[in-house]
This record gives sequence, C-alpha cells and structure tokens, in this order.
Amino acid sequence: DLDSLTGLLNQAALARRVDEPSAFEGVVVVGDVDNFKEINDRYGHLVRDEILRNVGNLLLASIRHEDEAFRWGGDEFVILFLNQQETVADRRMREIEGRLHEFRVRGFGALPIALSWGTAPAEGRRLRDALDEADRQMYTQKRSRSKKNAARS
Repeated sequence: DLDSLTGLLNQAALARRVDEPSAFEGVVVVGDVDNFKEINDRYGHLVRDEILRNVGNLLLASIRHEDEAFRWGGDEFVILFLNQQETVADRRMREIEGRLHEFRVRGFGALPIALSWGTAPAEGRRLRDALDEADRQMYTQKRSRSKKNAARS
C-alpha cells in the first residue's frame, strides 16, 4: 500500500479508503505541485524524483500519527486530517508550502516549490464527495495563482 518513491500510502490504498463504508470525520486536503511538468522538463527525472521524495517526507513529518497521507498520482497528494477543523488543516498546508519555498536540490541550489491545495470538511457526507470538493478547490487555487503569475510577467 506504500508508494515506493514518496513513502506515502498509494493510490490503491486511497481508493480502498474512499470506498470504506465507515464515515470519515475530519478534513480532506488535495495538493498538487505547481508547474511540475516545467520543473521535470528543465531539471530531469532525478530532480523530479528528489522533489517527490522530499514532498512525501515533509508531508509525513507534518501530520499527526492518526492522519493519513497518500500519493494520488504524479504530483498530486491527498491528506486526511482526522477529527480536525478546516482552518487548522489550511494553516498546516500553508506551513508545508512555506517549507517547500525553501527547497534546495543537490547540485542545483535553491528551487522554490509552490503547492496548490484545496480543503473540504467530510463531516456528514461521503469521503468521496469531500475528496471531489477538495480537488475542485485545489484546481481553483491553481488557476488563480497562474493568472496572478501571468499578470506579473
């Protein structure tokens, strides 16, 4: 059930978790590394893998033991914050992104990484519905950041 690169739970484990009949009480976060294709194209597969490995390590180090972190695919991640408030999960994600802005790659130096994310409370509804909402919010944030960056250029 573990993703060999990141050390996080893998997509199959997430699918089983989403299909569990028991209710999930907490907050779902979907995160995605911004401009990851450009990073991969510019720096290559070894740097891409180092980034993913370090994002996985950072996520694991930034959540509680009762929380769960998954690599959903590519550069997308899901975190299930058990019995947590949305404001706390959002604050934790801002802290994680702050640490990624200081990311350094061996042989290349500073390579700030940006992470877009969306959050959704799961209380009173299916985990799949909260996951879909968090995913939509993440893409909304990603588009908003892209527009801001284009306006600065």
